[in-house]
Amino acid sequence: MKNEIRVLNKPYNGNAVIKSRCYLSGCNGVEAGQPVNAVIKDGLLETVLDVGGHSGPFEIEVITDQGSIRYLFEKSGHIERQNIPIALNMTKMFYCNASSL
Repeated sequence: MKNEIRVLNKPYNGNAVIKSRCYLSGCNGVEAGQPVNAVIKDGLLETVLDVGGHSGPFEIEVITDQGSIRYLFEKSGHIERQNIPIALNMTKMFYCNASSL
């Protein structure tokens, strides 16, 4: 994820906690993975979120000492996680996770 955090239309500098939530039916906003502690400089927010086995759609929440904001990525998630063969008829079979293609 890459984004910009602004407070009063100026880039934010400081600490933040980023949480992700899954809104698949049945999850209904449960936290997906562990929160990430980040230091934001010049408003630049870049992080990797480990959402575990959740498949979304996902919401992120950025919590700072100036307040918090939530954003729901409405078309996020539902990535197929299946292995597909990428090499056949060799001495070994090689597989690739379809979500990494």
